[in-house]
Amino acid sequence: MAYDGGYIMLHRRIKHWKWFKEPATVVVWLTLLLSAEWRQGATLKPGQVALTQREIMELTGLSRQQIRTALKHLEATKEITVTATKGLTSQASLITIEKWEQYQTVPTMATKDATQGKTEDATFLPLYKKNKEIKEIKEETAGTAACEAVPMPPEFKAKLESMFNMRKDN
Repeated sequence: MAYDGGYIMLHRRIKHWKWFKEPATVVVWLTLLLSAEWRQGATLKPGQVALTQREIMELTGLSRQQIRTALKHLEATKEITVTATKGLTSQASLITIEKWEQYQTVPTMATKDATQGKTEDATFLPLYKKNKEIKEIKEETAGTAACEAVPMPPEFKAKLESMFNMRKDN
């Protein structure tokens, strides 16, 4: 069984997925995502899992028929590929999640740390830089007016006055 720590990514667009209203298929899909290998260099490739139908039954509480149907659904829409395996167990299947990288990889930028010579994950680097800039601006403007008054466009002012029966001499 794959590593039980960490998390998987699940996009909210799953609500619009063809199988979302098929609870057994959703449960099997989530079980496959949660059970799939995620590390490089392991026996299985990232996005692959070797499970028997009995193991899926034990993990999900679904019947064998519900699991078969769910796997057929996922194969029909090319979400997974199921291959019989030799050497693991006679009943185990190698299940490959076809778009694993698309489902589970966060687009990242690699940055080179000049002092350490290391490449590090910079997924949150833009957010960090933005927050740092905001902090610097706050420090620079501490004790000054937060913003300058912006004149209201005349058309907008006229519209407001007419909507609220405001008199122009006020």
